[in-house]
Amino acid sequence: MTTYEAIRNLHILAGTIALAAFWTAAWLRKGSGAHLNVGRVFMIAMATVATTGVPLAAAMFMRGRPVTASVLLYLIVITVTPTWLAWRAVRDKGDFKRYTGPVFKVLAGLNLLAGAAMLAAGLKFGNGLLMGISLIGLATGGLMIHFMRKPAPTDRRWWVARHYVGIIGAGIATHVTFLNLGLARLLPPDLGTNAQRLSWIVPFVVAGIARVYLDRKYGPKQPSAVSAQAATPA
Repeated sequence: MTTYEAIRNLHILAGTIALAAFWTAAWLRKGSGAHLNVGRVFMIAMATVATTGVPLAAAMFMRGRPVTASVLLYLIVITVTPTWLAWRAVRDKGDFKRYTGPVFKVLAGLNLLAGAAMLAAGLKFGNGLLMGISLIGLATGGLMIHFMRKPAPTDRRWWVARHYVGIIGAGIATHVTFLNLGLARLLPPDLGTNAQRLSWIVPFVVAGIARVYLDRKYGPKQPSAVSAQAATPA
């Protein structure tokens, strides 16, 4: 087994573990010991995926596949970012300033640069997919900059939404990678092409539904009209 094959196999194994841990944690009671332990497994697996992805991308560059290598690096950026933010939301839940510190700012800039690079590559090669996925990095970077410029939240549970939003983002990236680079290559050419296209759509649709559900269940609660009226001085 070559070094490349060993790294690739570790990358695939870590991705598989991350995918399994994602769904396991999703069904466990939030905040329970089991949920926390599976969450740690997910984070370690995602870190391994990102770390092993860099040499794989470098190998693709050297093999004359710059577009594939660039997409893999881009996937690493948009995967690492929500994973980091989800983890730090829990670690920094009592310190908004530390949460939006140097690493937060670097990741915001990196997403903007990576998104711009994907957009430029899409325009150069006339590739609509690259232009489309560039919006992920551009939107993520823009939203992060907007968030860190806002005043510190007054709700003490502000970190809960940031945590599950980050996990949803990491889950999208995990499923996109699995469907695009994994499952699609195991299918016949015609089905594989359709699977690759759907791999950029289906995870976002499911994530949108999950976001609405989690916002209603765990998001900040708006005061009711009766409570607001009662709190208003006569």
